[in-house]
Amino acid sequence: SLGAGVAALVAALWRDEARFPGVAVECVAFACPQVLDAELAMAQSNHTTSVVVGDDLVPRFSFATTEDLRNVALILSDPAAHGLSGSHSAAALLAMDARGDEEGLAAAYAAIRPLACIAPGRLFPSGRLVGLSDPGGPAPRALAQGDVDELRISADMASSHMPRRYLLAVQAVAHEGGAARL
Repeated sequence: SLGAGVAALVAALWRDEARFPGVAVECVAFACPQVLDAELAMAQSNHTTSVVVGDDLVPRFSFATTEDLRNVALILSDPAAHGLSGSHSAAALLAMDARGDEEGLAAAYAAIRPLACIAPGRLFPSGRLVGLSDPGGPAPRALAQGDVDELRISADMASSHMPRRYLLAVQAVAHEGGAARL
């Protein structure tokens, strides 16, 4: 991940400086952290591809998304202080989850996100974003910057970052011929 961020930035510098005339400098970054603002990240998409597996936290982790997570925790601990009803408390949301109330959870998310995800200084992984799943999961898909603009709290947000998960996901795509579909 740190190496992916460095590689993406070095590739951009080398291309900008025409460091290697006649050589097409390209970068494939696995689990690239958020290193560039939205405009610069998109500007790298002609030569850099950042691959994200599942809910990997690293491509979604920055100072801004950490502030957003803090804001969510504050809102869930006292929703009334933020103009929300008690149905937006942590206990109420956990109860909704236990009941399988996906509609209620989606409505709560829609109410909380605009209040919580307001930190300035948003950063993104460099270049074109490609999402991979575990073997047998959905086909590779193009991701938008919004897909990595918040931390996804999930059971596998840390384990998705492990090198073996990336290796298995890439092998599955190669075996299934999924790369040609992007």
